[in-house]
Amino acid sequence: MKPLISVALLLVAAAGIPSCLGQLVWVNDCSATFKLGLQENVPVGTRLCTLAATYNNNSARVTYEAVSDNFNVNTTTGVLSMARIIDRETIDPASRDTVLLTVRARYNPASLSIEAAITITILDVNDNQPQFEGQPYSASVSEAAPNGTVFYSGIVATDSDAGTNAELTLSCINCAKFHLFQTRLAANRYQGSLMLVEPVDYEQDTYYIVTVLAKDSSATNPLNRTVNVIVTIGDAQDTPPVFRDRYISFTITENNTVVSALGYVEARDGDGGDNLGRPVVLDIVNDPIGAFLFRATLDPLLSSVYYRGELVLKPGAVLDREAWYGNFYSFNISATEIYSKSNTTKTDAVRQNAVEIIVIDINDNIPAFVDGPIFNVTTPENLANLSVIGGLDILVRDADGTSRYNTMNVSVQSSTYANVFAITPSTVVGQGTCNLLVMDSTKLELARVPAYREHEVVLLLQEAGTTEKFSSSATIYIRLTDINDNAPTFGGNSSFFQFSVLEIRPVGWLVGHVRATDRDSGLLGEVTHSLSGSNADKLSINATTGQLNLAKPLNYDIEKEFSVTVVATDGGGLSSAADYNDKAPYFSQDRYTATINEQSTILIPPLVLKTNDTDTTVPIKFSIISGNTPDNGFRIVNQNSSLLNGELIITRSGGFNFTDTPSGTFGRFILHVLAQDEGDPPLNATTIVEISLRDINNNPPIFNPKNYSAVIKETTAEGTIIATLTATDADIDAETNKRITYQLQSGSVEKFTINSLTGELSVARTNNFDINREGSLFYVQVVARDNGAPTQSDVASVYVTVLDANNKNPFFFQPLYIFQIVEDTPIGSLVGFVNASDQDSNARLEFTVNPTSITAMNPFSIPVTSRAPFDYLAAFQMNSSGFITTQLVMNRDAVAQVQMVAVVRDLNAELPPIQTATSTVVIQITQRSSRSPVFSAPWSVSSPQILVPMPEGLPVGTTIITLRPVHQREKVTNFRVIPGSDSESAFTLDSRTGTLTLNKVLDYENRINKRLSVIVEARTSANTTALCTVYVIIEDINDNPPVFLSSSYAFLVSEDTRYPQEFGLVVATDADSGDYGTLRYSLRGTGSELFFLDPVFGTIRPAPGVTLDREAKSQFDFLVRATDNPTASTAATQRYTDVPLTVTLTDVNDNAPTFTNPTFEVSIFENIPAGSVIITLTASDPDSGVNGIVGFAIRSGNELGYFGLNPTTGALRVSTSLLGKPSRSYVLSVTATDGGTPPQSTEHRLTVTVRSVSETRGNPVVTYPIEGRSYATVEEAPIGTPILQNMTFLLGGTDASKFAINASTGWISSRVRLDREAQATYQLVAFVRDGSGLETLAPVLFAISLTDINDNPPVFAGCNLQPVPVVVPENVYNREINTFTACDPDISPNNGLTYRITCGNEAGYFAVAVAATPSAQ
Repeated sequence: MKPLISVALLLVAAAGIPSCLGQLVWVNDCSATFKLGLQENVPVGTRLCTLAATYNNNSARVTYEAVSDNFNVNTTTGVLSMARIIDRETIDPASRDTVLLTVRARYNPASLSIEAAITITILDVNDNQPQFEGQPYSASVSEAAPNGTVFYSGIVATDSDAGTNAELTLSCINCAKFHLFQTRLAANRYQGSLMLVEPVDYEQDTYYIVTVLAKDSSATNPLNRTVNVIVTIGDAQDTPPVFRDRYISFTITENNTVVSALGYVEARDGDGGDNLGRPVVLDIVNDPIGAFLFRATLDPLLSSVYYRGELVLKPGAVLDREAWYGNFYSFNISATEIYSKSNTTKTDAVRQNAVEIIVIDINDNIPAFVDGPIFNVTTPENLANLSVIGGLDILVRDADGTSRYNTMNVSVQSSTYANVFAITPSTVVGQGTCNLLVMDSTKLELARVPAYREHEVVLLLQEAGTTEKFSSSATIYIRLTDINDNAPTFGGNSSFFQFSVLEIRPVGWLVGHVRATDRDSGLLGEVTHSLSGSNADKLSINATTGQLNLAKPLNYDIEKEFSVTVVATDGGGLSSAADYNDKAPYFSQDRYTATINEQSTILIPPLVLKTNDTDTTVPIKFSIISGNTPDNGFRIVNQNSSLLNGELIITRSGGFNFTDTPSGTFGRFILHVLAQDEGDPPLNATTIVEISLRDINNNPPIFNPKNYSAVIKETTAEGTIIATLTATDADIDAETNKRITYQLQSGSVEKFTINSLTGELSVARTNNFDINREGSLFYVQVVARDNGAPTQSDVASVYVTVLDANNKNPFFFQPLYIFQIVEDTPIGSLVGFVNASDQDSNARLEFTVNPTSITAMNPFSIPVTSRAPFDYLAAFQMNSSGFITTQLVMNRDAVAQVQMVAVVRDLNAELPPIQTATSTVVIQITQRSSRSPVFSAPWSVSSPQILVPMPEGLPVGTTIITLRPVHQREKVTNFRVIPGSDSESAFTLDSRTGTLTLNKVLDYENRINKRLSVIVEARTSANTTALCTVYVIIEDINDNPPVFLSSSYAFLVSEDTRYPQEFGLVVATDADSGDYGTLRYSLRGTGSELFFLDPVFGTIRPAPGVTLDREAKSQFDFLVRATDNPTASTAATQRYTDVPLTVTLTDVNDNAPTFTNPTFEVSIFENIPAGSVIITLTASDPDSGVNGIVGFAIRSGNELGYFGLNPTTGALRVSTSLLGKPSRSYVLSVTATDGGTPPQSTEHRLTVTVRSVSETRGNPVVTYPIEGRSYATVEEAPIGTPILQNMTFLLGGTDASKFAINASTGWISSRVRLDREAQATYQLVAFVRDGSGLETLAPVLFAISLTDINDNPPVFAGCNLQPVPVVVPENVYNREINTFTACDPDISPNNGLTYRITCGNEAGYFAVAVAATPSAQ
């Protein structure tokens, strides 16, 4: 605007002074100074210009004055300066842009004066912030509103400055989902409108606080102001239902037709607010066989908005775990919203969730021979011991799914000839292939007994670990085919023949006979004789009879003796020779190699050491001269088919592990073998046998420890390693069996990642944790798998505790606070308080007021800009705790409302470093009126508020408080809730009675704000009002049961674990607070006293002083209970949850084998055939796996080599003919050794007495049992269990009817159930009869005594299964109140008794003390 300069000159002639006097004229009237105008806000005293006037060109004695309140002038010097600051905006709007300045100059001697009137344009300075009209601002928009919806246009901003200083730009500071655009209403007045640009979701955020910035366009000093707009999101029906549980699973036993209801599924309307109430119906989707249905209800659960459906197994439906769906039966369920309980039409709001039914296996399948039960096989005769019968793969299977039910024992139940065959493996889990092994190759020699051609073997397949012991059998028919497995042999004990002949005998003279025979049949056994050697031409031989005749004349003087080799060749081409031992044997190979799998006793291929000897001094004896194991794990036996060949066998049961191989051999055994003939002198040869041990995957990875823990912060960065899990594998092959990979298996797998090679567990993502929403404890299960076949694995548990990090902004409980005070409120009175919270545990909140946000309005809702006469900027003070107090006496005539922005800041903020939140505070100043209502205490005029504690979960409609005014002059006609004060619409107010009730169910656990407020206004008939702020404090109740992190727990524990070593951890959480959320753990079930469960921390370990014994009990099934509110005086105020917990003990080799033979004395006659079984040693080992596999060996007493012991079967045989050997007793030290590491063994003395046949004169003799001796057997052994082996045929005596004797083998077995408590000893007589019908001259009397087993439970004396009434007077302590006596018919150590209280003593009021006699007090 161009300044206006108007100058008016007034000449005044003083009376009495002639006009001819000189003139008074302006030299400078300052109009040029103000040509461009004058800026407002020029400080007082600022020199603007100097007035100058002259009289007759002389300025002396000229004085000056200014006619204006805004300017001063020095009367003498004419200096014009500012008298006060000009504020353009306070000038009358009609003349806001100009002021009038009149300046006057006087020449006093002549009484002359002149004036100049100057109109000065006041130039605007940007000294006023933009202002918002009509505050506070609040708006609402439905979550269903489409993008582009303009939902609020009530934002109006003005600026009292001018020009560009009044041109405003409106912008949005935090408009994530909104767009602000402006409209110019006038030169300095603008309208702001909010438009929706992104979808909003009521279920995610119920309101937004939008900060609008108004900024002027000043180029030098732009000013701005912000205002908050509270945008409330209206709920729409747009969210499908939600399930209470994300993962839904139930457990049912297969084939169960008794249990019908499995549990409950709960879902609710996914919307919030007013749309929360739609009912939900549940349906089953894609049930594979239609086994389940829902029993649902449209009535929501008490104190909940969830609708529940009970999952029910349909009548007649049966889940068979072995059917196609396996261990898990899965289907989906759908939750669909309906319009109402009366209108059950389904809406399109539907959500599906998966349900997993865990089908628990039962023993409902019988083990079976898949290709049986009849097997026919043809195999060559004379297979070596431990050879596999070819063409016979016996596939067995038990379809049950757990090792508890599908572990099978395979055994030879019977065979045509005893102990000829064995089955391997003897134990199969689930499914496996078994092979038939040759254990006694002598029974496969057709040359010895033609009847050996046919064998019938019956196999028994029986469950190992079940009570049902389901079983099946199969029969194998084996037919042997003859092979040329016998070379011709020459008669007599030597292959060396010597003849004498006179030199005068003629050609053709009979020298003698050298005849060989062959044990093979048919053409293979036909022998042809021939001669060889340098002197062969001197004799001739009959090819059939072996008759030797002279072929040339003899000359004694030239040659006194000569040797000829007779070669006997059978029809299959095998030959042997009779000659003088002048040639050493030799091996067919310089080096032999074979492979054996770990823990196997079968060489691959079977290793036969073949020798040749051009002499006829056979057989060859083999021995290992170096390289054998300390326990002589290898042995060489002569093959029956060839006396020149030796087969290497393994004598150690359970085979070898890599730790058995010598250091530096890299898993190999290097054996040096000697072959020696029986010539005179004996000659020998050596060779090397290399056995390579092949690693098998017989060791699973093992985590040590099984449980890991880590502590991290919420803000832990992605990739941070929090734990390193380590599993080791005792196998050797680093590429397969020993190579371990790690994988997350279950739990919070989305939170973590694991390095599959190193086992390093790390955080998956930064800021991946929110302990306020998810809790502070996370669980993940890690599986370690090796690369072997089949793969073996182990699992470990990781418990991660997440510590709170200060990473969340604080928040106000309300976006808007409205307080009212009366105008005569004393200084220092409490106006109210703002409350905020922070989810961080170490938050330290400080409240302040943004000083630039304070605004005021007068009673006419006109903004107040002046601090006079009432300084609204200093009227109130907020302390650091958020309490607002008065600092001045109120002046309602000047200011009726003050608005400010409260700021809360977390002083302990970590990330981000500055964490703040804001809320709008409005303080309304009201007039004091004696006619205003007054509420009853604790409400007061100075503190108009009431605090009401209220437990959570109360139903809608519950009365919170009824506000009743007292001392009222006027009747209250209406109550109302101040708009915006009930931010959650949590309350309903009766406008007539003032009763405040709940409008929604408040859940303590699901809300951050535990304190709600609402402002109620009471209005009288005289239109006077009073306000009461009701603060509702939500209190926690014990409405949540404990929840375990896992639905079940299973721990594998080595039986040698001892206190205080921990082996497990159970963890539960409780959503309640305080004592209601404090948990204690306990263990329930038989055997729980053997373990200690820490009641506070949930760690499990063996109880002090307890030794776990897998052989006594291998599995414990408990219920672990988590109980809350431990300080409660009664269980009625506690809640608990039980989940199953299984402890399975794993085996260690802590038991040595025990011989089970009833006797270790046996007598034989000297004419017993070589190879005959004398006795079969038996032993048992209660350990499992290789730890329980027993092998046998002779440690000493067999230096003469008369006996041989099969390391696997325990059969003791005669190795050579005993004819002519001394009649004496041989004491053999025999050992039974298990396959554990280190192995354990038991040694026993076995006496074998060799008797002369002349002692009995041909009559049969009872050699066993021994006259007058008592033999022990276990009571309750199954009927038919062998007890004694007697080489006799008949049995008599008092108790003979209770026993049977096998006429062929002499095995004595039971016919009836033997119970020691009924009869402890039985008297028997043994007779013997041979083929002539003769009996022994003196029958043998002996006894069988039963050994006790623990087969009788204790019995309380006089117990009739009814409760025993005991009367206890009050105030009794440490006094006997009753004595209980029990007895056990078993004998020591099976009758030792202990007493304990099993239930009903949870409070610990009683104790049991064992008396010196077998009773309990």
